[in-house]
Formats: sequence, structure tokens, C-alpha cells
Amino acid sequence: MSNTRSPASNGTDSATRVTRIQDAPTGRLTVLVVEDDDFQREVLVELIEILGAKRVLDARDGTAAVSVLERSRDANIVVDLVLCDVDMPRMCGFSFLERLESAEYSPAVAFTSAGGSTVMNAVRERCKHYDTRLVAALDKPISPARIESLLIEVENSLDDARVEPARAHRCAGRGQ
Repeated sequence: MSNTRSPASNGTDSATRVTRIQDAPTGRLTVLVVEDDDFQREVLVELIEILGAKRVLDARDGTAAVSVLERSRDANIVVDLVLCDVDMPRMCGFSFLERLESAEYSPAVAFTSAGGSTVMNAVRERCKHYDTRLVAALDKPISPARIESLLIEVENSLDDARVEPARAHRCAGRGQ
């Protein structure tokens, strides 16, 4: 099961919530949280909402995440970041990574695991193999400060991607 959450859906006062989103450096991001543990998924979703993401989607495994991505694409919603657990039932993070590649999705990806450095090294190698834009390999438990810095990093990379084409267009217009 997956959910789409509006910014004020966590029970906070909507006027306060809107102010926080407008001031947040992550207010344009759409994030997909893929985590099989219900409690961890809910905590991550709520934290990302509090940090001001525009939209937070969630799925309990890779199979559900693929469905969420397909529905998002059909609705013209661009998922900017996928925060995905490695060890999940039905479709693990590695299999999900293969599906991302074969379906030609290109969000930034951050993998999470409680498996330690061996698992995270395997994640990094797999991402290189699939040419995935891995922005983080995070050991659990993940601190709120680390999630915040990850969101800001991805938001800033969106700014960079938007600036570069404009700069190239201006240079082409001047014959440079």
C-alpha cells in the first residue's frame, strides 16, 4: 500500500505548516520512501514532511514502489528522490534498482540499511553498475540531521540542473 500525503496531513496546524514549507530549503522536492518496516517508514515520512518536502510518497517494498513511480509518471509527477531500504520482502532494494534502470527512471537514490559497511559497499558497486545517481548510502538508524542535509543536497542539485541548460542556451545565443 502506498500513500500520497499533503503537507498538512500530519495533524499540525495548516497555517503553521504552510509557513514552514515556504521557508524550507526543500520545498520543491517530491520524495518516495520505500521501507518495509511500518514504524520506520512512518517516521521517515513524517520527518520529511516536517522538513518541508512538497510531496512525500511511500511504499512498503520495491514492487509497490514501482507502482507508485508508474502512477506518478502517469500523473506527470516527477519523483526527485527515492529513499529506499536495501533489505525488503517481495522486491529488495537491489531488484528495485534494476527495475529503475530498466524503466528509465532517473531520480536521485539514497539507500538505507542496518547491514553495515559490507552491504553499503555492495550498494555503491551496484549503483555504479547501473549508472544510478546514488546520493547517499545511509546506515540505520538515520539521524534527522542527516535526512535534512540529504534533502538540501538533492534540492541544490535540482537548482544546478536548472541553471546549466539556461547557461548553455545563453552562450549559444551569443555564438559562444
